[in-house]
Order: sequence, then structure tokens, then C-alpha cells
Amino acid sequence: MAIKVRRESRERRTSGTITFPIVGSDAGNTIDFMGIAGGFRILDVNITVEEAFDAAGNTIEVGIEDDTDMFVPATAMNEVKGIGFNNFQYTAPKSMAIVCDVKGTASTAGKATITVVYAKQAEARQEY
Repeated sequence: MAIKVRRESRERRTSGTITFPIVGSDAGNTIDFMGIAGGFRILDVNITVEEAFDAAGNTIEVGIEDDTDMFVPATAMNEVKGIGFNNFQYTAPKSMAIVCDVKGTASTAGKATITVVYAKQAEARQEY
């Protein structure tokens, strides 16, 4: 299945938080929603299911392009809940995509938000 790219050109920052919405019609797709440059670290990834997805078997996972469940393993979205990070802080060795894989059948119901916190690794240290 092809990956759908849903990110635009964005300014580059040394740290920040990005949020990305997922809806029931996204089921059955792998979505590239964030790019990360080499040397940046993913500090935290969370998913908030705000409205349950009505198709049985809908799951979501978040990771990198070659390992889509690196940060959040496949988790059901059939109820309102928070889905936490598996505590795997990852430093990107090169520029790469952060993706979510929404498995299952598309539906009209369902709303979730992915939150990713990232930071650039220190390039120099200062003694105080």
C-alpha cells in the first residue's frame, strides 16, 4: 500500500510539538504526517481517541517509515482513551518520515489526535 503524504513545507525548529488529526475515513491508510531531520530525537508520542471508531478491528500505530509501530504499537480505537508512548526515544540518523498506520475499514465515525514531541540533540556543551 502506498503511503499518503499529508505534510507541507514547515519551518525547522530545534524543538517542538506537532499534533495531527485522524478521522474514521483514514482507516486503511498509512499516512506520512511529519518529517524529522537527522540528529533530531523523538521524545514522546501519544494518541488521544476523542470519538470511538465504529468499524470493528480499527487499530492505529505510529513509527518511522520502515518500522510503523516503533513508537506506539497497534492499538484498538474502539473507545475513547489515551494511548501512550512505549518509551522508545529515537534519534534519527538521517532525514525520515514519521508515519501512522491506521488499519481497518473506513467509517464515518472516529476522531483521534496524534501528538509528537521532538528536540534536536545538543551540538556543544557549555560548562557553567
